[in-house]
Amino acid sequence: MSSVRHLILDEADRMLDEEFLSQVQEIIAACTHESIQKAVFSATLPAGVERIALDMLRDPIRVVVGLKCVVFYLGHL
Repeated sequence: MSSVRHLILDEADRMLDEEFLSQVQEIIAACTHESIQKAVFSATLPAGVERIALDMLRDPIRVVVGLKCVVFYLGHL
């Protein structure tokens, strides 16, 4: 997976919870391209999951859409 340049996590609130976290971390660790770009999307993002997402990204950008707070982050490894 060293050639993966874009990694997108949709429904990050579920993908980064305890049930899937170790598997997602394994996939992320296998994506070793030096300029990989990661994107994290979620309609809801609990504080604990948000911290995990932010730890995975470098220089994240947060975008909030509407009053219900559709949130996603973009960042580089």
